[in-house]
Amino acid sequence: MNSFHKYYLSVFSNKFTKFEGRADRREFWMYTLFNTGIVIALWLVDLIVFKKGYSVFLSIYALFKLIPELALSVRRLHDIDKSGYHLLYGLIPVVGSIYLIVLFCRDGTPGMNQYGTSTIASPPQSAQPYTHNNQKVVSPCSSSKIPADIRSKWKRTSSSTPPASSPSYKSNGIANGVRRKW
Repeated sequence: MNSFHKYYLSVFSNKFTKFEGRADRREFWMYTLFNTGIVIALWLVDLIVFKKGYSVFLSIYALFKLIPELALSVRRLHDIDKSGYHLLYGLIPVVGSIYLIVLFCRDGTPGMNQYGTSTIASPPQSAQPYTHNNQKVVSPCSSSKIPADIRSKWKRTSSSTPPASSPSYKSNGIANGVRRKW
């Protein structure tokens, strides 16, 4: 119920006509998920109440959600640094809808863009750097950053056999296109 209020009801209460700012991908797609469930439920109610196929409740709901849904879509486009006018691509049959779905699926611009700051907090920085035997390792993939005691096990030698601790995929002496002597 908390996520229903956070992602669905907040679009109608707090952000009813808010076209400025940004809406992250999760907010947009959670609203879409809840909206789809409500549309299906209203369609079933209309089918039960009006047996001739009238969609009275669904039509009233569609009018009610028109402005908030447009505002959310514009804020979602702002999150990927696009203008709200990109919604007009939806008027192009099939291709426009596909283009908008692709835009709505894209990850938002991190940090600040011309429409404001991101609603998602930046990923937390690691409090402790990667270490090995109390030696700081900046990048475990860079050979210059590997501690000396580990690097000494992987030194190139003139012997033709690999050290016993080497992985089997390097047994042919070729790694990253470079011929190595063991």
